Amino acid sequence: MTHSSWIYENRPLAAQSRQRDNGLLAHQGSFVMDTLCTHELVLRLASSNRRPNEDEARMGTPDAYFCDQLFDDLALDGAVLLGKGQAENPDIAKADAAQAVLAVAWRHRRTKLLDRRPKELHDLLDSFAPIHDGFTKLVSMSAPFDIEIESIPYKSGSDHDRYHAVDLVFTSHGQSFTLECDYYRTSKTGAKTRSASAAIALLHNYHEYPGDLSNSEKDFVSHYVGRQIKNISEVDDRHLQRCILQGHLGLAMLASGDMSTFRQWAKVTSTIVGTISQSERTNLQRFYERCSSQTRRGSIPITISQIASFASWLESLDPEAEASESATLTLLTEFCYYPIPDNPEDLFTVVATGAENNSISLNIEDGFEADTVRISPIQAAAVAMLINMTSRWVTSSTTIDLGNSEEGMLVLIHGLKKGFETSAGPLAELLAELSPSVTCYLGQGDLLIKIAFEEAEEANEASDTSPIEQAARAALRSASEAQQVMTALHRDVPPLIEQLQLFKTAQAASKTTNRTNCYRRLAEASEALDAMSPHVNALKRLVSRLSTQ
Repeated sequence: MTHSSWIYENRPLAAQSRQRDNGLLAHQGSFVMDTLCTHELVLRLASSNRRPNEDEARMGTPDAYFCDQLFDDLALDGAVLLGKGQAENPDIAKADAAQAVLAVAWRHRRTKLLDRRPKELHDLLDSFAPIHDGFTKLVSMSAPFDIEIESIPYKSGSDHDRYHAVDLVFTSHGQSFTLECDYYRTSKTGAKTRSASAAIALLHNYHEYPGDLSNSEKDFVSHYVGRQIKNISEVDDRHLQRCILQGHLGLAMLASGDMSTFRQWAKVTSTIVGTISQSERTNLQRFYERCSSQTRRGSIPITISQIASFASWLESLDPEAEASESATLTLLTEFCYYPIPDNPEDLFTVVATGAENNSISLNIEDGFEADTVRISPIQAAAVAMLINMTSRWVTSSTTIDLGNSEEGMLVLIHGLKKGFETSAGPLAELLAELSPSVTCYLGQGDLLIKIAFEEAEEANEASDTSPIEQAARAALRSASEAQQVMTALHRDVPPLIEQLQLFKTAQAASKTTNRTNCYRRLAEASEALDAMSPHVNALKRLVSRLSTQ
């Protein structure tokens, strides 16, 4: 194979041999490589039997480094004639040579190359993912925040010892920042790609080594992240998934539940960016809420079945028919009429209040710092409801023991009447499902409630947390599935039950009165059913939303 630099330096010999450079073959080979990669991705997606997201369905063009790898895998080093100057930097010719080989293979094998190909090519295609070059990725991750990027090129050195550099200019709403980047011994495009990749790496990793950042790096992070925060309300819904996948503003850590790393990121970011206004903090919290709602996966089967059963039973009611009792009515009545605390409470206060209200003895394990362990509102509601519910099965020897183990805090209700598990089980399962950090174990006469330490620690926000972390934690609380479900049930079930009581009263009265008043009472029962309808529909929408997550 011959590179254009060799043809230029050996024109008489090239003409005599009727030899041309690899340019035409390389051009065709680039299309062959695109075809092979696209074919590989389509097969991969088709075999997964699922709907691809925006990034999975993108048929990206492989970059030059991907072709360089094929050059090395095929051991083509030394198989290309280079000019004397170009020989000092042979890596530039790798991609063209590898693509030329692909073009020759396609001319001989055609579509058979899709099914039967050399191991080196197969392994390379198997590793392909549609990852854009550094500059394209930087533009893609900046666009949702209305940040435009321009590159200004520079060059240095002689023709065969050329170095290129670019300045990256970030502009948004009339505010610009210029990031001066290093020189690289590569092409202008290569320098732009590598500079953008370095900028992306800095944005992803600056929180890991804040003490090693130069002033220019801090200035860049301050401008870029600052503009993201200022423009965050402009991110539309269609870009949310891209923001999540690219991990903007600590989303990768929040989505994975790595709060310790997020806390470090938020602290460093707040220091570098500086003061964040109240409106920016509100917008940041709203952004985290929107993204959190998209990252939730799975469903709540017990909740779905309970609500669906209740809604179905309500729709089956008839003013002129006998109203039977719903199996879930008692459960949801107790669940929805129990208040949820507005703020986190300490575990001792929640347990001691329940023990006092129900005249149950409270024992505290030695070494347990009872009034310092804070829990979230949902955890507090779950523990309080379980204590209140078991009060119906207490005996003279029933006690509540408060302590802890290596895995979490423990509340043991001991000495309950036999058979309490039948009634306690459904509520315990429902509460444990809505608050995953609360686990219930039912035994013969015992109910053990365990609260995971990590959740309790996360609920205990220190007063010196950064404003970014405070916004994120507030978003996680308000956007949590459990909070949304509990809020929805507390909003719609109580008025349902009130109208249900009116329905039952009117229906019962219709059976014990004269004919004239009977129709009046049936009309009242029908009106009560009509008043239930909006709330029944709201519960059905809640079930539908949970079922499709």
